[in-house]
Amino acid sequence: MRCYWFKGYKLHPCTTTKGIILSHVLTTANRNDAAVAPELLASFGAMGYGVCVLGDAAYNSEKVRQTSE
Repeated sequence: MRCYWFKGYKLHPCTTTKGIILSHVLTTANRNDAAVAPELLASFGAMGYGVCVLGDAAYNSEKVRQTSE
């Protein structure tokens, strides 16, 4: 059994412009932000929302861009 150490957690919320949380993912702090984005974007597709996605540079990856299209 391997042990993976991490220190803390990160919350990745998707909100409206008014700050209402529509979807979220809670991860360990050592998980890459871009790895979580497709899961969040897929939750919007299931809800049937049209979305404008804003995120910092940590979410900038080719997979995230392809998923958002």
